[in-house]
Amino acid sequence: MIPEQSPKARRIAGRKLKILDAAAAVFADKGYQRATTREIARVADVAEGTIYNYFGNKQGLLLGILQQIVAETGDSIAAIEADDVASLVEQALEARLALSKKHRMLLTFLHEARLNPEVLTFYTTHLRDHLLEVMTERITILHQLGIMRPADARLVARIFLAIVIGFGVQFELGDDAFLAEETPAALARGITDVLLNGLQKPPVGENT
Repeated sequence: MIPEQSPKARRIAGRKLKILDAAAAVFADKGYQRATTREIARVADVAEGTIYNYFGNKQGLLLGILQQIVAETGDSIAAIEADDVASLVEQALEARLALSKKHRMLLTFLHEARLNPEVLTFYTTHLRDHLLEVMTERITILHQLGIMRPADARLVARIFLAIVIGFGVQFELGDDAFLAEETPAALARGITDVLLNGLQKPPVGENT
């Protein structure tokens, strides 16, 4: 049983979340390099010193946002209940696409990862590699149960990740009315249909 947090611990957790939300908004608006802890503190309505006490510096804020996304990703994966490949793919895609639309921090992380080895290590180890490991394991189980045809689970997991990253970039760049209007659930259904059924027209006489 998880012990209940004290009122003080809940207040601190809430303040940290408020600061991270403010940092994400400022990073998205101004970019990581031009953003300042002073402006983030103003948006979060806290003293600038509070940010340094909780996160150390601006990079600590960036890593804090990534930790938050990792936690949400883990929760979304754990919530998947699928006994067939279509359900697994659709639920996993919907969860990740929803997070990509919500946070819109992918380009910031990728840019900083190219410049900062610590950010790169954190991103690859805690998010990318974790997601690949979980997906590879789930796909392997489906292979073993005979639900999915034999395929390299490592490659399938990376195809899944490439789709998520590709859509994440498109969400952030914007200017696509179709993507703006489609829900993550609708996108996940469409992508799953293409992945499982392909684009080739069935031979004459086969059901469509």
